[in-house]
Amino acid sequence: MSTYRKLQVAVVAIAACGVVVSAHPVWTQPEVATETKAGPSLADRLSWIESEFEQARIEQHAPGAALAIVKDGEVVFTQGFGVADIESGQKVTPDTRFAVGSTTKAFTATVIGMLVDDGVMSYDAHVREYVPAFHMMDADADEQIVVRDLLCHRVGYAVMNATWYGVPNVTSEEIIEIMGQAELLYPFRERWNYSNESFLVAGVAAGNAAGSDWDSLIAERIFAPLGMNDSNTTYAAAQADPLMAKGYLWDAEAEEWEHQPMRKLDAIGPAGSINSSVRDMARWVQFQLGRGEIDGTRLLSEETLAETWTKHSEMSGDIGYGLGWMLRESEGRRVIEHAGGIDGFTAEVALLPDDGIGMVMLTNQFASPLQNLSRSIVFQGMLGDITKSDIPVADEDLSRYTGSYIANFGPFKNTEIPVLVQDGALAVDVPGQMVFALKAPDDEGKRYFTITDTIAIRFNENDMGEVYSMTFFQSGATFECFREGFEAPVEIDLAEAQDYLGVYHLEEADLNVPVILQNNRVAIDMPGQMVYELYPPDDEGWMVFRVTDTIRVRFDRDETGKVVSITQQQDGNEMVLMRVAEGDEAADRLPNVEQLLAWARQAGVIDTAGAIESLTLEGTVRAVHMGLRGPTRAVYAKDRRVYSRLDLGGGRVTETWATPEQGLTRSFALGDTDLTSRMLAAAWVLGPLAWAGDWQEAFDSVAVVGRQPFDGREVFALRVTLDKNEATLLLDTETHLPVAVETITEAAYGQMLPLTVKLSDWREVSGVKFAHRAEIEIPMAGSIVSEWSTIEANLPVEDSRFVPPQKMGE
Repeated sequence: MSTYRKLQVAVVAIAACGVVVSAHPVWTQPEVATETKAGPSLADRLSWIESEFEQARIEQHAPGAALAIVKDGEVVFTQGFGVADIESGQKVTPDTRFAVGSTTKAFTATVIGMLVDDGVMSYDAHVREYVPAFHMMDADADEQIVVRDLLCHRVGYAVMNATWYGVPNVTSEEIIEIMGQAELLYPFRERWNYSNESFLVAGVAAGNAAGSDWDSLIAERIFAPLGMNDSNTTYAAAQADPLMAKGYLWDAEAEEWEHQPMRKLDAIGPAGSINSSVRDMARWVQFQLGRGEIDGTRLLSEETLAETWTKHSEMSGDIGYGLGWMLRESEGRRVIEHAGGIDGFTAEVALLPDDGIGMVMLTNQFASPLQNLSRSIVFQGMLGDITKSDIPVADEDLSRYTGSYIANFGPFKNTEIPVLVQDGALAVDVPGQMVFALKAPDDEGKRYFTITDTIAIRFNENDMGEVYSMTFFQSGATFECFREGFEAPVEIDLAEAQDYLGVYHLEEADLNVPVILQNNRVAIDMPGQMVYELYPPDDEGWMVFRVTDTIRVRFDRDETGKVVSITQQQDGNEMVLMRVAEGDEAADRLPNVEQLLAWARQAGVIDTAGAIESLTLEGTVRAVHMGLRGPTRAVYAKDRRVYSRLDLGGGRVTETWATPEQGLTRSFALGDTDLTSRMLAAAWVLGPLAWAGDWQEAFDSVAVVGRQPFDGREVFALRVTLDKNEATLLLDTETHLPVAVETITEAAYGQMLPLTVKLSDWREVSGVKFAHRAEIEIPMAGSIVSEWSTIEANLPVEDSRFVPPQKMGE
């Protein structure tokens, strides 16, 4: 890997990490006492856990939950909290059944381990030895793939949920056939990427190897000997179970619970279809902590169980993945765990194997924060100091920190992150995620999230004692968000800083890198990534990246004192970027909006006459990394009305109706979703008519913001805002044809989703050129390619075409 490539990979990884709560447990180690005295009893600790967990359940709006704890081989706690059914008021008990989601994966890996012990299977046997119908498009991977690859998410598959999620009557055989038509998203065995479908294949392999099926194997080899008599693996069994909880989603905006019908997962069963109670799951935890033995009976060899707890792939940071388990260390302790989540339900199973402690939490709330909180509470309660409080002292003036802070990193672009006071403590409301409560500040002023010890915030003050920003600390990176209405204090002589400004060229990558002033700081605007602000120079002239102290730069001068280059160091590597433009010359190298618009007119992509009122597109759509394809149709009207329909086969139909004010998407997977302002803006800017008119009239603001490489060519970057939402159009510097549109939209349940749409195959329609091929790149899921066989202008379109239909169930 080249030096530049190493730098680029590192910087991209930093920029992409964002604020994502990882699954590290949180607890405070007891301080070493200066004299011997009795600590809290087990009863005291369990009472503390019960109280803290119930408080967390109420605060996080979980209708019901159940918790079980195992210590030294014994089940020491099982209890239900809240209700299993809001309408009937049925209480949760230790015997209430919940969907356990992806915690099923460890069961699949374990039953395969049992067959390995029996000599019936081998982790390193080719998959087709057990599943003859299995094939891959990648010829090398197809020849090399073994069972072990399936169990640790390293095959390179994209997230392929569209093959099964919400698809009526789909079968396991159909999913495996579709997998054979999917291109790999990542090179084989080079990167971890979550794959439910890989576990499906592994489960089918186990069933075939044993002359049975996965459901029967789980029942006979795990449920029966462990005494998990109330557990099952099918939708029908769950629906017939009177003790099965109803699932819910908390609607924070409406402040009410929404019932989520149970999802049928039989076709993908080995990845997540088990339904169980905490009483039954406590037996599973005992078996795991017993290293494959329970009640004096060995069901799995200790060596094989250890193999499932051994890292086989790197997830991120210090988190690894074994065979069906996530692996890490926290507070010096080994943690083995896995979460589960499916419509209406969330689960967590976590082990501290070297301490003899394990827990399971099940709740009837989808995407519940209790998944992380429960583990933190249990581990703190069982091992930590439960006499100390991390809540800020009452006399601290919390109002001086509250307000909106503006984020520009990872998935956030000018995104407001509110800081508020909740239950007497500071909290951060991360858009698309949740409100995270903060602990009291430590000696460095860092306030850790109560839910995880891997993310902290520090509030920064100016010389007047005013809080002007907050800094996120996560995974070795730092991201600063400025408080609305405040700016950074000046830390460097701004007149002297002018010496550094300009454009620097990295020969190896043929990349021009601007150096600018941002927030009263010298900053490097890395094309295609983000703007990296620098700390003031040290005594040797080195300026460290604020986002990470692993990268630093020095501005080099010639004998006359003029800055001529940048030396950049990272991880022992060094590179030199030569200066090619000084100061305002960098801006002079960019066209203004009027110039770029004129060039676009000459290229034929602007409807100068204003004659096109609508476009109707017909063609095919292909989910490249999911193995799906089918017909697609779209209609765009000049007044920002949109209709689109794509059909990926087998009932996988998605339709969208949108106007500037409202919209609806009806999909096979999620049913009806009302479109937010951000979704409405994305529906328009990702379409062809958005860019075919005068940009200055079509958008709220327009600016040419850079010149950068993209897909082997140099492009101008035109940034626009529409209803406070940003998008960037990239135009080829030579042909002036648009090559891509970048924006951020919202996925289901509010998560921010960065999208890039690559445009090509430009052909004339009614005197204006339009792209006949559009490729959307979706993180983790790969590419969706639309190829339009026909694009016609001004066909008759009824107004009703753009009106959302009546919602399902209304």
